[in-house]
Amino acid sequence: MVRDVIQVLTVPLLSNQSAPPGFLALVSLATAIFGTSDWSLRLVPLLTGLATLPLAVVLANRAFVSGIAKIAFVGFIALSPVLVYYSSEFKPYSSDALVTLALLCALAYRDTRHGTSILAVTGFVGIICSLPAVFLVAPAGCLLLWEAFRQRAWRRVAIVFACWAAAGAVHGAYLLFAGVKREDMLAFWQGQFAPFPPHTRNDYLWYPRYLAGLIYMAFRQVGTAYHWVLSEWSDWKSWALTLLVCDATLVALFSRRALAVISFAAFVLTVLAAILFVYPFSGRLLMFLVPMVFLVIATAIDQVTRLSAIAWRHPGNLPPCAAGAVGIQGRPKPACHARYARALAQGTGAETTGRCDRRRRLERFPVHVLRAAIWSR
Repeated sequence: MVRDVIQVLTVPLLSNQSAPPGFLALVSLATAIFGTSDWSLRLVPLLTGLATLPLAVVLANRAFVSGIAKIAFVGFIALSPVLVYYSSEFKPYSSDALVTLALLCALAYRDTRHGTSILAVTGFVGIICSLPAVFLVAPAGCLLLWEAFRQRAWRRVAIVFACWAAAGAVHGAYLLFAGVKREDMLAFWQGQFAPFPPHTRNDYLWYPRYLAGLIYMAFRQVGTAYHWVLSEWSDWKSWALTLLVCDATLVALFSRRALAVISFAAFVLTVLAAILFVYPFSGRLLMFLVPMVFLVIATAIDQVTRLSAIAWRHPGNLPPCAAGAVGIQGRPKPACHARYARALAQGTGAETTGRCDRRRRLERFPVHVLRAAIWSR
């Protein structure tokens, strides 16, 4: 039986299946235009998968300075096997990844002339088209509130929040009318929720094991991302990748870049949802986290590359650059150091700093000023 768009959005799907209302509306439009063939059903996932590439380029150009970080981020998105696979499947998970990238792009451009409109529209469409978008919208909303409090720009945040709340109401109404029952969801995803508080050895191992599963899915998953534990999660390659991602996360967090912090907060909220039996932490349902994993890695690469470039040009600044990479703060110093920081940010040599003698510049240079010069946008 072929349903029209009203029936699709108001009648539960067969076999306890569920998908966001925006995704279902787009699929209904595609089948109305091209018929109910297999090609038309896969058209929306294909288009959303292809759209991730230009969005990744836009985000990389805005979020990173280092060319290596830009290439790494776009390359991870383009070559991730799981992103490629679900771009050809009649599933909404490629849409989840696209919504993540779109929201991150909107946040990156929030200070531009049309930043408010971009945030409002992107959030509205993203919440309707992706259920896990809420995990990214929540920390993003906290960031907007903090910036509104500091800048007294309440009108902008009110507009954005009104659009996001309207989208949440639409998605919530769909879940009430046509969503999967909670009992069915808990039964299907049994074992994919975080044990808390942990009691047994397996409970404690659940957290690193499923973290390794997320990293495995982002880099090595070929084919369907199942919701049960795979033996590949525990091999040395997966654990090595997991340790590298954890190290990159620390560097990215110490850099205090908003997108990296928001991505980490979205991950934490997802784990909390798994603890509360609200959202499973497993398999293809975590596709929306894959772009954020790549973003954190690229942020760490960008951070290390930029500091290494400055240390290479001025070897005496190697200690403060290394300290800046791990977030160590220095003490406030005289204004001559601020002139030196501006000279470094502009790429000029130490000779432009004027009255500061070499010993004070190279041995007592305050790390917090160097960090401000390097990370200021």
